[in-house]
Amino acid sequence: MADFDYQSSFDFLREFDNNFQRALTANRSSQAYISRAWSYFNLSARLGRFETYYRLLDSTLISKSFPEIGFSSSKIKIVGPVHFSFSSSFRHWEYGYQNAFKKGNQTKGDNLSLSPVITIPFTAIPWMTMNPSFSSNFVYYFQSYAPGSHTVVAEPLLQKNFAFNSEFIGPVFNKIFFNKENEPVVKHIIEPSISYRYDSPVAVSDRVITRSGYFFRYHYLRYGLTNRILVKQDDMAREVFALGLNQTYYLEAEESPLQRYRVEGEIPSFSDITGYLRFYPSAKHSIDFSTGFNPYFKSFSSLRVGANLGTPDDNLFLRVNWYRSSDPYRPTYILANRHQLGVFGGVKIPWIDLEAKAEIDYNFSEKKMLYSAFALEYHYQCIDFKADFRMFFFREKPEMQFRITFGLGNIGKTTDFLGGMGF
Repeated sequence: MADFDYQSSFDFLREFDNNFQRALTANRSSQAYISRAWSYFNLSARLGRFETYYRLLDSTLISKSFPEIGFSSSKIKIVGPVHFSFSSSFRHWEYGYQNAFKKGNQTKGDNLSLSPVITIPFTAIPWMTMNPSFSSNFVYYFQSYAPGSHTVVAEPLLQKNFAFNSEFIGPVFNKIFFNKENEPVVKHIIEPSISYRYDSPVAVSDRVITRSGYFFRYHYLRYGLTNRILVKQDDMAREVFALGLNQTYYLEAEESPLQRYRVEGEIPSFSDITGYLRFYPSAKHSIDFSTGFNPYFKSFSSLRVGANLGTPDDNLFLRVNWYRSSDPYRPTYILANRHQLGVFGGVKIPWIDLEAKAEIDYNFSEKKMLYSAFALEYHYQCIDFKADFRMFFFREKPEMQFRITFGLGNIGKTTDFLGGMGF
């Protein structure tokens, strides 16, 4: 199989593509892969290149895997509740910004890994679940850093360690509500959860080449609480509401993903508190809310709200997306500071065969409109008349477009080659 999504120039799309969502595309990829699965086993191989363009940096981050080969198994029952599985891979990878690739000093490496896993799930108690697992990790690096530096040398390195991971869900509390006919209609579920993970130390961790430049060893306790509400529809349970909170406490923060940050000179041990709320009263209506709260700076690291009312095929629809993020540890890090609003909606008036649609996207961080559009479409028997107005504020030189088109049924319909199929 092959998958190519490639544009020769992000700037060309930005300046000339009339489809707003596609014009702001910042990713391109090309990969070829094969996979085969039989019985309990899976074999895959891939050649891939993935690029992300950052306009604020005017640079592209590139990730390459030439090749990446994996051989693994699903869980195989050994005896009783004991299951065995494994994963193994060989990977040659390269990572860095475009300028680093041009100079030939991108981060790169080759490694061969094997990880056997023993899993012993416990489900004997209906209101409690526990999934402990034990694994060993063997990773052979063909290159490494010279001792005490970040100079790459052709000295192989063998990493050996073990890991213990356990997830505990419960006790699960639930309450069922009945209607007047004594039929169950609503179920409320409360699920507390605790996860514990311990990776044993790696003696040569300071010599391991990684993409970020940091070696992460995980020893943490993760805890959370989830509320769910299910309703009975057509003799089936459907989740209409979910509310969850989670946080991670790193018992050895100096080797955790938080090792890069400092709070009053100390490495933080607690992660952000993450939460989400999902409300789906029907298939066409939904509200999604998610957030991240930093306990050290007492500020939100991320806020996202999304709402959907109907679909474009309905007489009335509305989509609203609002997002804001920042990095409390690095307030001047421009790639983390985002604040944007997108609104897309429309209305149909069937008795006069008229449709209207509007869309706006506003960047609060830069305090400017990115895009706005308005369209009217009138249907008269088999003839469609359409007028649309668009403003492209995000381009180097803002551009205004006004267009009038008409179509005869499904015959002779035309579209803007650089406008895509959407509004």
